[in-house]
Amino acid sequence: MSKTVQTGRKGSGARAFWLVCLAIVAVLAGILWLLLKSLEPASPAEGGLVVVRSGEEQVVPLSNAIYAYHRGAAADFTRLSPQKVFDDAPIIAYGPDFQVVVSGRKRSGPSYEVYAAGEERPLFYGESLDVPSEPGTYLVYFEVAWGDEDDFEGYQYFFRLLVE
Repeated sequence: MSKTVQTGRKGSGARAFWLVCLAIVAVLAGILWLLLKSLEPASPAEGGLVVVRSGEEQVVPLSNAIYAYHRGAAADFTRLSPQKVFDDAPIIAYGPDFQVVVSGRKRSGPSYEVYAAGEERPLFYGESLDVPSEPGTYLVYFEVAWGDEDDFEGYQYFFRLLVE
């Protein structure tokens, strides 16, 4: 009579299968992490600095990321409408030394729009900021793209301007 001896091949085949599966999952998780990391928008501080100054006052405008382009991957985000953020934007009084400081690695912008309260259309728009001469509270809206041609983010900025 002969005896059959098991060589253990069945167990090692199953182990190899699970190791391959684990390796595939790890590689896919790594690729997903890299993809998500590349789409993550930068904060405004990483792209540049935006500050509004008038006399001793200084405000940081309300900001909102609207698009990003990183290493060939593009993403769009929700835009805020000037009418919806009118009451939430910080306010600053217009004075003789009023200035909007936009510094950093800009790809484009700013381009400005000025809105009166409750108005759907801008009173002014262009690459320079035209301040209304009539007293009132106005919303200033502008966009800036930070970065370079291969890697950039776009942001909206809002602040209210009190003209007396």
